[in-house]
Order: sequence, then structure tokens, then C-alpha cells
Amino acid sequence: YIMSLVELSNDRILTACRKDFLMKIFQEDEDGTGYKEVNKIKGTCGCVLYSKEKNRIFSGGADGVISIFEERKLNDFRKIMTLSSHDKPVNTLAKISDDKIVSGGADCRLIIWKLSDLDGQFYNIQTITMDRMITQVIALFDSRIVFTCNEGIIYIYKIDDNFEKQQKEITEYIEDQVLKDKHKGIVSCLCQLNNGYMVSGGSDKTEGKKTIKDRNIIVWRNENNYYFYNQTLKGHNGNISSVIQLRDGSFASSSADHTIKIWKLKKQENEEIFMYEMAYDLREFQHGIYNLIQLEDDRLCATSSKNQIVFWRNRSGSY
Repeated sequence: YIMSLVELSNDRILTACRKDFLMKIFQEDEDGTGYKEVNKIKGTCGCVLYSKEKNRIFSGGADGVISIFEERKLNDFRKIMTLSSHDKPVNTLAKISDDKIVSGGADCRLIIWKLSDLDGQFYNIQTITMDRMITQVIALFDSRIVFTCNEGIIYIYKIDDNFEKQQKEITEYIEDQVLKDKHKGIVSCLCQLNNGYMVSGGSDKTEGKKTIKDRNIIVWRNENNYYFYNQTLKGHNGNISSVIQLRDGSFASSSADHTIKIWKLKKQENEEIFMYEMAYDLREFQHGIYNLIQLEDDRLCATSSKNQIVFWRNRSGSY
């Protein structure tokens, strides 16, 4: 099935499928009525990160290798380098800054990569080893990283501000905060909102013959760069696959329950703490929804459990 979906420049989208080892580029028709496949990129691809600034695709493979492709001419991406420090599949990728990315793998490693000014290559500058595989990672606005390890715990790491290390220009991440006890199952997706809050989506987990259900979204508020539990949002009846920020200030979630839900800020007297409520419940679809993104023209785009690419158009705030 389709592992990743990203928007490229020039009205294009890219999908990655680990089963057939292909990334596919689709171009929107000039009349806006559909998309057509314009190229394929071979590789052991799964998770994908797109750098719009340098027009590069970072592809995490089942072989533990991160391949970097650069667009030399329209729709012609050529592999320019590979990063090899993972022993098992790369599950997740995120951009920290223009010269740093982070990868998480099934080998229980979180790796920080830095772009060298000397030779233009990425180098492994730190490896963080956990007890479980890394399943999700995001970078916060302040360059902290947040990740999960196939469990209900969220880890936040920050740059060590040790003076001696800073003098030597050493970037090293250390544990800053651990968020736990709110997700009973597995944290399946993460997103930082524009107001500094963070949301996490849950999925069921199996312990022996027992299934522990977790289909909730947890909202975490940010107070002086420290996260606290804020509220639990219920409504999904299946595992939550995506949570994304929308441009109007609301956020969206997708699920295996065939729905997308839009969550907006409640009107309230206390302006210091934000609370959310469901604004729209998109239920017309008949299959599980994954890899939800918002396109530049405000449409929602996602993949389905039937390997389809699906679009929802924004009409006056409703989809």
C-alpha cells in the first residue's frame, strides 16, 4: 500500500510504495480536472521528506538507507547521495532546519544528520538509541524534536545548551520532557500547531490476546516551552492515521474509520488556554484514509486503504 504522500512544487504530488519499490510523480492537468502520472523513481522507498527550497526528495528505505534525489530538470529526479547508518527500515523522516534532518528506524535509532558546508554531504552527528523502534518524529519550531516508539509515550529532546559544547559548535540533543499516561494504546501521529500546541493521535495496541483501544486525539498545551495535557478529543471509531495543521487555524485528523474530522477553536472566555471542538465530520468516503495533507490550493489530499489518491475541495470553510 501507499506509505507516503507529499506535495511537490508546480502542482505535483508524489506517492511512495514500499511493496513495488517505486515513488510516482503525478502532475495536475491544466484544466484542473485530474492528475496524470509523469514519472517513476526506483528505490526501496517508504517514508518521504520533500525539501522545497532545494527541490530534493529524501526517501527512507526498507534496507535502512536514506536516498536523496535532486531534480535536475522537470520531473527528472536523480540520486545524488545515500545515508547509511540504520540497520533496519527507516520509518520516519523530518526536517529540523535547512542543514539538519532527523530519521527514525525500526532499529530503535533516532539519527541527527547535518549538511556539511565543506563538501555538501550529510553526516551522522548523533545517534540516540531507544528500547523500541522509532515510529514517528517531528521537529518543533524551536528545533526540538518529538518522537514516539511504538507505544503510548511521547519523547521530547532539546539541544544541549552546555557552554563548552556550544563553544566547540557541537550540536547534541538531550532528553527534555516525556509525556505519558494519556494514550493507552500507541501514538500513531504527531503535529505541532501554529499556536505552539501539539496534538497526538492514538491507535489500538495488542497485548497477548487483548486489544487495548485508543482512538483519541490528545491536545497538549505549551507553557514556556513545556507541554502539559490540555484535553482529549473523541469521535473517531478507528485508528488515527494523520493529524495536520490547516491554514485557517483549525486542524484535521484522518482515520481507518473512513472519516476526516476538522477541529476548530472553541469560543471561550479564557483566552490563555485554547480548547478545540469538532467543526466538520467528512463521512462520505468508503475506505480507510491515510497520509492526509493540505495542498497549496487548500484542498485536502490523502491515500486510501484501496491505494487510491483522494481529494476534497474547500468550499467556504467546508470540504
